[in-house]
Amino acid sequence: MIEMQAKTENELIASVQSLRKKVQQCLDDGVRLPVQDLKNLEGENFQLLKQQDYSSRVLRIQKDEVERLTSQLMATSARLQKKRGPAHPQMAYSLQKEENLASMLGVFSQTQNQDPEVGSLLQLFM
Repeated sequence: MIEMQAKTENELIASVQSLRKKVQQCLDDGVRLPVQDLKNLEGENFQLLKQQDYSSRVLRIQKDEVERLTSQLMATSARLQKKRGPAHPQMAYSLQKEENLASMLGVFSQTQNQDPEVGSLLQLFM
């Protein structure tokens, strides 16, 4: 009986020690894992900010290029129209389409400046 009681006592002590180790491991993990998650999130945030900055610069450069080319196209169209005059209705129609396109690009630029989210959505359709 005493031997059985001693054996049970030893098993209980081993179980308590094992549980203490598990509790300590959980406490250690509870502190370590959120810190690791925070570091991962900070790294991801930094990469996303860099990507956003790059995308914004590319978008600004492309917008400037579109505006420059539109202006150049309008100037060239105006010079050709003055030089030749509308020879027939098809040419006048083409010139009108160019002017409409330039007008739409101007609206696009204004919309993009006022609301970047709408501008980025419009960019997808261009």
